Amino acid sequence: MVKGQKKDSNKKNFQFMLTPEKLPILISNRKSDKNIFPEDPLERCNLRWANLFFGVWKSLNENDQGYRKIKLGIIEALKKFGLFGKKTFPSELFELNPTDEILRKVEAFKESPWIPDLRGKKLPWERYDPLLALFDYSSTLFIINKLPRRFNNPVSYKLKVKERLPEILEKMDFKRRKYIPEELLNKWIKLPRNEFIVRLVAYIHGFRPDAFKKYLIRARQEHPDLAKLWKYGMEKVKVISKS
Repeated sequence: MVKGQKKDSNKKNFQFMLTPEKLPILISNRKSDKNIFPEDPLERCNLRWANLFFGVWKSLNENDQGYRKIKLGIIEALKKFGLFGKKTFPSELFELNPTDEILRKVEAFKESPWIPDLRGKKLPWERYDPLLALFDYSSTLFIINKLPRRFNNPVSYKLKVKERLPEILEKMDFKRRKYIPEELLNKWIKLPRNEFIVRLVAYIHGFRPDAFKKYLIRARQEHPDLAKLWKYGMEKVKVISKS
C-alpha cells in the first residue's frame, strides 16, 4: 500500500495506516441528522474509548512537526510491549472482549512509561517503501516512454523531458526535491534511458543512485509479478482524498 514527507501527505497516510481493521463505527441515519449509536453497553463503552484514543492521535497529527517526537516515542513504547505492529495497531487491541494477553500488555504499558532515544528514527509513514520505488520508477518510465526516441540533437530531447518534469513530479509522493538543476539534467540526459530514470527519481527523493537501486531491486524480488507487468512502465493515477 502506498503509503511517507509533506505535511498533507503525512496526515492522509497517518489516518489510513494507524487505523486497525476492526473498530466500532458510528452509523449515519440518512433519515435525519442524528447519529445512531449501539445499544449494547459494552459496545458503547468500547466506542467511547476507541474514539477518545483516536481523537488524541488525530489531535497530535494536526501539528505534525510539533508533535512528531511525541508520536514516535509513543509508537516505540507501544512496540516494546507488543501493542504496535510494523506500521499499525493490531486489531485485537480494540476488540470488545480483549484477551488476557492483550490486558497484560496494556497493564505493562501503563505501569512502565518509557520513551526511547529517538535520534535518527522515522515515523512509520515517513519510511520510503521499496514498493514505492517501483511505483515511482515505473510511472516515470511510462511518461518518458511516451516521448519520441532520442533526437540527434540532445538539446531537443532534453527540452522534451523538461516539459514532462511537472507531470513526473506530480505523480510522486514523499518527494524531497521539486527542482532538477540544469547541470545534472545535462549530464543524465546522455545516459541510457533506464539509468537516466534511476538518477532522476533518486534525486527527487534525496537518495544516492546506488541506494535507490537497492530499493528497486528489493521491490522486484518481493513483487516479481508487478515488476514484470510494469516492465515498460505504469500509468500512476493520483487518488485525491475528499476528506
